[in-house]
Amino acid sequence: MERVFFMFELHPGALEEYQRRHDAIWPEMSRLLDEAGLFDYSIFSRGTMLYGCFKAEPDWATASAVIRASDVQKRWEAYMVDLIAWQLDENNQLQTGGEVFRHEGRLRIVPA
Repeated sequence: MERVFFMFELHPGALEEYQRRHDAIWPEMSRLLDEAGLFDYSIFSRGTMLYGCFKAEPDWATASAVIRASDVQKRWEAYMVDLIAWQLDENNQLQTGGEVFRHEGRLRIVPA
């Protein structure tokens, strides 16, 4: 299992629409994420910047190959293109970052 971080930018004023579209995520897109092995997936915003993180099983390279080969992903990208200013690498792939620190800790239960 690999934990992955990515970031990209929205066009100004697009956050509300981006949120609306994700609130109504297509069932086939959700299935694709499951089939690709992505889970515990969250996207956070700060202004126009979005930061995502997820876990990939067995790893991001495998999951990414499944996603890139999917017609569902191609349709989703076309659906979202008017909102996103992608941050892509030299191979035209989503820029990802590696984990440099992790604290799993433990849940602290506070008495009522």
